Amino acid sequence: LAEHAGNPLADLRRAILLTEAEEYASADTILNRLVAEGRDDGTVWAVRAQSALEAGDTTNGLEYYDQALSRAATDSLQILWQQVAPIAWEEEDSLWAITIVVLRPCLF
Repeated sequence: LAEHAGNPLADLRRAILLTEAEEYASADTILNRLVAEGRDDGTVWAVRAQSALEAGDTTNGLEYYDQALSRAATDSLQILWQQVAPIAWEEEDSLWAITIVVLRPCLF
């Protein structure tokens, strides 16, 4: 994906992979640039929150998570749901599955 640097979707995917690899500083560099360039959606903020929280930066992580929640309707990759799905109750999982996409942000 590095050869596609500058493509917002490829950069976002790289940031997700870097976060999963615990390379938080590298992920944050990409995510900060995406926000600065106007990619201000729920997906970017959810990944920023995850990166910050996993790196131990609770203050920024919680702020970023609030930003992600306020932009949940624009979380096109459904990162917020991926983050909570492992702890969702069976009823919540069923509700998510039957809820139309435009109403899913209300579940957060």
